[in-house]
Amino acid sequence: MSIYFIPLIAWVALGLYRHETLKNYLYWCYALLLFLISSFRYDVGIDFLSYKEIFENISSFSRFEPLSLYIFTFAKKMSFSFNFALSIFSFLTIYGIFKFLRDFSLYYRIGALLFFVVPIFYFQTFNHIRQWAAIGMMLLSTVYFFRKDNIKFLFFALLAPMLHFS
Repeated sequence: MSIYFIPLIAWVALGLYRHETLKNYLYWCYALLLFLISSFRYDVGIDFLSYKEIFENISSFSRFEPLSLYIFTFAKKMSFSFNFALSIFSFLTIYGIFKFLRDFSLYYRIGALLFFVVPIFYFQTFNHIRQWAAIGMMLLSTVYFFRKDNIKFLFFALLAPMLHFS
């Protein structure tokens, strides 16, 4: 449980610096820290063990959305661990959310802190990995929508339902 204090300490360190470039660098280091915690957890989250069992028996399982199924299948066929597949979902989630916060919030550092400390956000990403990866991709598509980059917008907007339909 004490591992969850590390992001809080890192966030305090983020606020100590005045140099904007360094703060931006530390912001992404904070995202990396949350990504690593999410990727290398074991038996945390209500779906962890069921996803792990599905991963181990992926050839006989096909109820997932196409991209989710592909991520699990790819990791399994390449002889990667379940945590590798988990890290892909974690990356899609954390990057999408942090990029969205960075581009749309004046106080994006506070948004990152709130994402971590409010239980319905970061800790829910441990429970609903496919849904949160889809949310991350939709947030990323929003970034490109407002930048008027239609190709990237469509790419990420179409990627989201391939991870989770609902």
